[in-house]
Amino acid sequence: MTTQTKIEGIILHKVPYREKDLIVKFLLREGEQLTLLFYGGLGGGKNQKGTILDVGNALKVELKPEKISTPEKILTVKEYSLIFRPECIRYDIKAFYLLCFFCEMITKIAPTTHLLGENKNQTQHEYFRLLSNAIFYLEESVKNKNFNSLNHTFIFLTKLIHESGISPNLVHCLFCENLFSEVTESNYLEFKVMEGGFACEKCSSAAQNNFSLFKLFKEVYQIQYKHYLNLKEDILQKYNKQLLDYFYSHFNLDSGHFKSVQFLNL
Repeated sequence: MTTQTKIEGIILHKVPYREKDLIVKFLLREGEQLTLLFYGGLGGGKNQKGTILDVGNALKVELKPEKISTPEKILTVKEYSLIFRPECIRYDIKAFYLLCFFCEMITKIAPTTHLLGENKNQTQHEYFRLLSNAIFYLEESVKNKNFNSLNHTFIFLTKLIHESGISPNLVHCLFCENLFSEVTESNYLEFKVMEGGFACEKCSSAAQNNFSLFKLFKEVYQIQYKHYLNLKEDILQKYNKQLLDYFYSHFNLDSGHFKSVQFLNL
C-alpha cells in the first residue's frame, strides 16, 4: 500500500538539515502531524531564492510516493505551494512568540500519522481548526493594531483544553458531588488544577473565587473563536497561569518543554 501523496496543513516547527534543506513538523487538516523533508527549503543559493517555509504558514504539499511509511519516517516533499501566510505577525515580536508557543503546544499533543491509504478517517481532534483560527485572528489583531497577548492566550488555552478532551468537571463538586446546575455569581467555587474540576464553597480551602472561570469554561463549548476577543483584561491575567498549569499537569509537561514560553508574560 502506498502513502497518500497530496496533503494540506500548517508548519509547526522547522530545523535546518544539511546546507539548504529543511525538516518540518507539519499539522494536517485531520489534526495529526507528520515530519517532512523539503529539499532546498532554506532558500538562498546563487539566485538568493526566498522561502515560504515559515512557522504558521499553511501549505499544499505533494509528496514523493513511498511504498512503506511509518510514524517515524520522514516523508520527502515533491512540490508545495502557499495557502496562507501571516504577514503582520512577524513584525510584532510578542505576537510572533505567541504564534510559536501555540505551534509548540500543538506539536506536543497532536498524534502522529503514517498516511497509509487514501481513505483516512477524520481524527477526533480539532487541532487544525483551532490553530488555523488562532493564527488568523492573531494576524487580524496585529493588522488592526488591537493585539492583546493575554486575550489570545486565554482564548487558545480554553479552546485547546476543550478540544484535547481534558475539560474540567463542570457538573458537580469534585468532593461532595453537589450539582452545579443552579450555581450563580453569589456562589463560591475554587478551580482545582490537579484534580480537574471545581470545589464548592463547603469543600474549598482557598480564598479566591473562580466562578468567572467556571462560567467561561461552560461558554467555550458554544461560542465561536472570534467572539472571545473582547474579554476583560483583569480576568485574563487572573486565569491564564491557572489554565497553563492545568494543561501542563494533564499532559505531564512543564514550561521547560517550551522554548518560546520564556519570552511571554504568562
